[in-house]
Amino acid sequence: MLLLALIMFSLFYSTGCATYRKALGSAQYAIIYYANVTPSMSAGDANRNLFLSILAESGSDSALEIREALLLDLADAKPSVDRDIKALMTVSKKVGVPLIVFSNERALNSLFAVFNPNEGTFEYHSLRYAALDHNILLHDYPLARADYLAEALSAVSSEGGMQSLSALLIVRTHGSPGMALMPRINRDFRRIDRSLVLSQLDAVAHNDLALPDITLQGTDQNQFWNTLAGVASARNIRFPLVFLSSCESGVQTLEQALNIPNSVEKIAHSGNIGMSSELIDYAAIFRDLPDNASFDLAVEMLTQGLLKQRVQTIYVDDKWSALRWPLAKFAGSVWFLLAGLLPLIAWAVWYIAGIGKVTVSAAKVAES
Repeated sequence: MLLLALIMFSLFYSTGCATYRKALGSAQYAIIYYANVTPSMSAGDANRNLFLSILAESGSDSALEIREALLLDLADAKPSVDRDIKALMTVSKKVGVPLIVFSNERALNSLFAVFNPNEGTFEYHSLRYAALDHNILLHDYPLARADYLAEALSAVSSEGGMQSLSALLIVRTHGSPGMALMPRINRDFRRIDRSLVLSQLDAVAHNDLALPDITLQGTDQNQFWNTLAGVASARNIRFPLVFLSSCESGVQTLEQALNIPNSVEKIAHSGNIGMSSELIDYAAIFRDLPDNASFDLAVEMLTQGLLKQRVQTIYVDDKWSALRWPLAKFAGSVWFLLAGLLPLIAWAVWYIAGIGKVTVSAAKVAES
């Protein structure tokens, strides 16, 4: 019986890998859609609902704006992601490369999806990870974790049995300055006195992440780029374009810029400003993509389409041009400092010049 079970497992495993390889094809290209968005049903519902009730009780303009944003995120996340996936399925068919989809909802069930452009169907594959049951904030957002990102990217290449991979990586996520992947809510309101939260809401300007004692959860930019570097090196993956579709997703520090791996050719991001992933219309961007188009053409079309966004600004950099962001911030801080010191410098010049005049006058008096 044991021998029979081993034989059956071997057949099942080999069939699954063969199906996966068939979906990936021999071209060794892939479109990866990594959707770290709010799952519709999750263990964190109680924490979110508690925060929503506190915001409603507060009634301030700031609190009501935060509440509206949370409800909008919850309502729009899945329909908007489904729209993205539908548009990218069309791209997958036209280019003839697989679309690989990771989402928190599927990850919570230890699954990810592969769209086979030849069959026109999705196949689901197992990807297990270590759940964080003790962390209610990250429990529902496995895609916000660097270890899951590494496992996900490794699974794309290793289960397909590929020697190398060129992947267009679209990362749709919640973000903030310096954070690449994070959950929407970053505080456990079940452990905080309700009246304290109500008093703290009066001091924040339409931003719940500005509440005191919040520690942002997830993967910061340094961890993100280091994770991509490690997987790219181990699995021989090239990223012609990584689109960080989130607020303030630009490089913030010199260290972050230098951590961008050489395997990443271009980065699309929102710089130092907010953005709405819901406004990215992939169907419109790829409307003129011809049948049997090359993978490189699809990447270039997305790059140009993002740069031409009218309702919001998307930037595109390579590893070295990304340095302009921290350098501009540094230059701005230097000029700000100089502007602040200008009155002092002017006074010092006036004072020294005055001393000089007094000294000269004293010398003339002594001579006379």
